Amino acid sequence: QESVARGACYDDVEPISTFWTALSEREEPLAWLPLHRVDIERSADFPRYRGSGSVTHRPSSSVNGILAKQSSKNPNRKSFKAVPQTFDQASAARCVRKWEEHSNGKFEAKLFQTTSPISAADVSAKQLLNLQLECLANATPQDVRVDLVTTDHVFAILFSAASHGGAYPSGVDGAYGRLAAWKSLASLVGVAETASFDEVCDAVSQSDWCSIESTAKWFYNVAWDFGIVCVRPDKRHIAVLAASDE
Repeated sequence: QESVARGACYDDVEPISTFWTALSEREEPLAWLPLHRVDIERSADFPRYRGSGSVTHRPSSSVNGILAKQSSKNPNRKSFKAVPQTFDQASAARCVRKWEEHSNGKFEAKLFQTTSPISAADVSAKQLLNLQLECLANATPQDVRVDLVTTDHVFAILFSAASHGGAYPSGVDGAYGRLAAWKSLASLVGVAETASFDEVCDAVSQSDWCSIESTAKWFYNVAWDFGIVCVRPDKRHIAVLAASDE
């Protein structure tokens, strides 16, 4: 899986595929992943090593991956009300588990049901503030930036968080970083825990995604900060995952 995360494909290599099937039957966690990389994973990045050590690139919503910057004056945006729902926060935040356990990291994971169907284009700074998220406490709309982003950009953020680690802990590297990113995505899009990789991948592709950047005090704003909003395929549920470390 370390080489698969970097682009290798072993689907047609019989000894490896046979071994992978055997691992799956033994319920090895990594065997849930396929022996090839999907399009959503194409932007995943790895540390680059120089003479003085490694240099890690962390995706930002202010660079590649933006589909559109949300305008506060969008006349077609629908306002909506959202009701908090029960959510497995630990599963959603699996990609930042080491941030919390071995550093100063924190996360917020919330799920809301909307009163009417929406799209990611309806998610604005003002609407997010109405959700009363802890990560945006005391912020104003001017303190919050919301961008429509691609699915591969979302994966790159979650993969980087898991594989590279936070401010102090090292990450879990490519194989387990890939697994953690996909399990976080599975929780955000709301598929069953027993869902196959293909089912999760389909739900991720059918969801709409936004990124959040904010100067709110909850975020350390050092280097390890991100916020993700998922509008699930039913267009009636919004999942939010934010994390920060220093």
